[in-house]
Amino acid sequence: MRVLFVSRSLPFHHMGGMEAVAWDLSRALAARGHEVEILTTRCDALPPVSEVEGVRLRTMDVRSGRYSRAYWQETAERFEKEYQHRVDVILGVGAGAYAIAHKRSKGGGPALIMQSHGQAWGEMISKLSVPKPASWLKAPKNAYGILAERALRRFDRVVAVGPAVEQVLRSAPTRWMLGTTPVSVIPNGIDEEHFTFDPRARAEIRTGLSIGWDDPVLISASRLHVQKGIHRALDGFALARKSVPNLRFIIAGSGPAESDLRAHADRLGVAHSCHFVGGVKRDNLPGILSAGDAFIFTSTRREGLALGPLEAAAAGLPCILSRHLAIPGLSTPLVDPHHAPSVALAITDTLSVLKVQKPSLLPDKYSLRVASERYQQIFTEEISCRS
Repeated sequence: MRVLFVSRSLPFHHMGGMEAVAWDLSRALAARGHEVEILTTRCDALPPVSEVEGVRLRTMDVRSGRYSRAYWQETAERFEKEYQHRVDVILGVGAGAYAIAHKRSKGGGPALIMQSHGQAWGEMISKLSVPKPASWLKAPKNAYGILAERALRRFDRVVAVGPAVEQVLRSAPTRWMLGTTPVSVIPNGIDEEHFTFDPRARAEIRTGLSIGWDDPVLISASRLHVQKGIHRALDGFALARKSVPNLRFIIAGSGPAESDLRAHADRLGVAHSCHFVGGVKRDNLPGILSAGDAFIFTSTRREGLALGPLEAAAAGLPCILSRHLAIPGLSTPLVDPHHAPSVALAITDTLSVLKVQKPSLLPDKYSLRVASERYQQIFTEEISCRS
């Protein structure tokens, strides 16, 4: 099977959730013996054509990591000149293959599938819910995106990465754009061979941060943005430390809210117990997770299917999540992120029993093995419909 992934960034521009999911899936399909190629934007770390872990990478000379007029034009032209007769399946990561959807005739050429991590309507509502004018000013861009989603009806199938995304796809106004295009749900798949507890990394990282082996450690890993709710996690952490004075908090990630978060920790009197370790490459993330005892994600926005808690669960960490981020099959305390006492209670309860050895807590349906099997099945079904 010849599979083409089309994405605005994969995987060396940065390792955000959408990019990480698609990259892991491409590697898994290549390992299953399929011919996999990724078409993406310019990346200074890569030549125009290269191969990494069995996946062929082709970069276009267009703005790195962004949708742009040049991006849409180039992906459409590449499809017409190179791919419409050379591959069996095209998987658009997010909106990556919208221009191809408009260019081809539905039912002709390779099967065209979209991997949806969230649609413009949900993103716009999320931005409007943040009490900051800077966030509101970004909402009109998503309003334009809703109109662009007319491309959805030109795909052969849309794959939602979780139930929350499926709900958006099946609700107005997105379902009007979707038309009769079928929707399947395949949850994000986590590579359990990579995200596993590492006792050596736990010792090294704790030593480097002057954290005792027996100190309970809370950890978060996400972009440092107001929507991610790390301010709320700090509020709960500060209250929890009143009953667990040796509690520490490792905050992994970078972003525009970092200075505000540091100032907030200082105001709460817990700055000395918080460790801002900056952005972490995904290859190093399992080690950081291994240094913790519980993972917290008190996001104030709705997520398609949050990747961080799944990665943490694979590394053996129990998770504390905002109540609107419930992940089916994953047993976690769910809290109101705006109610610090509830967050604090969840932290102390979760950390009341520490386990040095941390076997995976990830339900099998969120494994990369299961996800790649299901994508392979869908690809086969769509190809057979065209033969």
